[in-house]
Amino acid sequence: MRSVLFKAKRLDNGEWVEGVPVDVTPLVCFSSDKVKQEVVMVKAGFADWGMPRGLEGAKVDPATVCEFTGLTDSEGKKVFEGDILEFEEQNEGYKWIARVEFGNPNGTYTWGWQLVWMDGEKPNPGILLWFDMEEGGAFNKVIGNIHDKEE
Repeated sequence: MRSVLFKAKRLDNGEWVEGVPVDVTPLVCFSSDKVKQEVVMVKAGFADWGMPRGLEGAKVDPATVCEFTGLTDSEGKKVFEGDILEFEEQNEGYKWIARVEFGNPNGTYTWGWQLVWMDGEKPNPGILLWFDMEEGGAFNKVIGNIHDKEE
């Protein structure tokens, strides 16, 4: 079963935090007519013996909430929506960069995640072709996120 996990940037220090986003907007009292969305990233804590010890939460920027794809890069790092990855195909000797988005714009596959080309060679962007393929000479590495990089 795939983990349901998200990450987002904290409002207080700009660092990434993982968990589950909870929209607390309806719970917040407002003194004006303008409603500002407020999201808290919640993560359950567990004691060493597996018993719940409480919830940890942090206010996050709602625009930075990114869902976990269920995939990891060649170095074992979790790949989230909005991540920017560098791909290398050693047999053909080319590199390219793409971002991860949710969607299936042309209806050619049913995975739900897509790679959107950003720079470099233009190979087949089928996302499943580029993961768990180290034996075939295909490697990938998370190098950033669309919310961290301007380029």
